[in-house]
Amino acid sequence: MLPRALCRSFPAGLPGVVRILVGMPTKLRMIVLLLVLALGLDAILLATGDADAGLALLMNGLILIGLLTGKDGARTFVIGLSYLSLVSSAAFPLYVLLASKHLPSIGPILGLVIGAGLGFASAAYTIWALKQSDVREWMFRRAFHIAE
Repeated sequence: MLPRALCRSFPAGLPGVVRILVGMPTKLRMIVLLLVLALGLDAILLATGDADAGLALLMNGLILIGLLTGKDGARTFVIGLSYLSLVSSAAFPLYVLLASKHLPSIGPILGLVIGAGLGFASAAYTIWALKQSDVREWMFRRAFHIAE
């Protein structure tokens, strides 16, 4: 939550983005932060010539807009994608290690384990956070324009 003194310093009310973030549960703010980071990385990849990053940029942007406007369909879609991410985070490193003819050195193995762990942790956190009652209540209020 923003300090009340900061909120009162805007004479015409809070700017749109700040107003959305003020009442948002912290769990959901973390998911928004992860999505904003993903948007930034997708924009960098798109600028360097990776054409596939354009689709990821579009999807992440639509998901972010859906979550910020309180759409329950976006919440359900993100939960479904997070379950897929849980499975792929666990399966991909195993597939890579089993498909390689020679056991790589410890560096690539450690990189795979760390990457899989971070992917698994962020997907698990997203599922947990979006299923919390305060997040669902905030999204409901946001979708139907109910004052807090």
